[in-house]
Amino acid sequence: MILLVDDDELVLEVCSASLTETGYETITFNSPLEALPYLEQAEPELIVSDLMMPDMDGFGFREAFLEKFPARHTPFLFLSSMSDPDIIIEGLERGADDFLLKPIDHRVFAAKVKSLLKKKGASGHAFRGDLAQFPLPKVMRFCELKGITGGIEISGEGVNATLRCRSGNFELDKQGRSAALEKVLGLSSGRFTILVDPVDYSDLGRMDIPAAHNQAPASPEVPTGALSGVRVRDRLFQVQSEYVEPGQQIVTLVILDGKVRLKRGTPAPLSLGRSALQQLLEEQHVAVEKEIQEKLNEKIEEKNQAEPTAKQRFNQLLEDGLDYYRQGEHDKALAVWEEAAALNPGDKLIETNLKIVRKKLGLG
Repeated sequence: MILLVDDDELVLEVCSASLTETGYETITFNSPLEALPYLEQAEPELIVSDLMMPDMDGFGFREAFLEKFPARHTPFLFLSSMSDPDIIIEGLERGADDFLLKPIDHRVFAAKVKSLLKKKGASGHAFRGDLAQFPLPKVMRFCELKGITGGIEISGEGVNATLRCRSGNFELDKQGRSAALEKVLGLSSGRFTILVDPVDYSDLGRMDIPAAHNQAPASPEVPTGALSGVRVRDRLFQVQSEYVEPGQQIVTLVILDGKVRLKRGTPAPLSLGRSALQQLLEEQHVAVEKEIQEKLNEKIEEKNQAEPTAKQRFNQLLEDGLDYYRQGEHDKALAVWEEAAALNPGDKLIETNLKIVRKKLGLG
């Protein structure tokens, strides 16, 4: 989820529409003072904030956020209508992750968001999914088998909770219960995010490593399974790989809407050893993910090529309007965007762009 803060409602609409079209979930606020209480209940992946706002500016917002949530490492992308290098330098020195100048080019905006999320992912890992596709007990079992240290954020049916785990063991109270788990265990729909904490290397130099002769020999175990999702547009394919001891083979299943759509099996005798088996399992899992992605992209491309050129014309008008807008030729931008709206009525991005340019021209 990406949190957007700007006192200009039109800017919020443009940013939210651009990210939604790309597949991101967003929530918007008109002021940092409204956003901070919400942040006590949820942790976004990225915060996009205007720099100049009446109640609290963007820099002040970030400082208040860090003071309130010192353990979080949420990146900040600032929006600014000022191209003064001193302002940008000040922001970077105060910890801003990136800047984007208004008016916003939706392509650049989406690219910056993707880049910041990728950088954030380098220090930790996350997997998001639908509880209808991945029931919570199965998600928890996966975390146990993987020995994950981190947590599962769950939201759905008006309930929000976080289940924390360490080395695959979920945190319980003295009575062996979990109030958070009791709230969400019965959910049949909603969203979840598996968060894996980054490794803390600060104690490496102080660790007392036992001598090799005191270590117990490794037991011949089967490889750890893999579970992931491949999303193509609005379709989420579950990819699951496991080692099946009867028959000694690695089996990968691709599941959509509860039905197995593809099954791939590879002979893998235990005599190969756990390390080699783990590598084979991971390679097969990745290969199937890639195969599904490529096949679906080919079908989408074939469908796009078969569509009439109206879609290509619409995209060209959208780009032409942005060029006119950046050059200050708002009347021309209005004309081409109105033509685009006629080709694709109800497009949210075009409707938002039209609101902005009409406001610039004093047309309401």
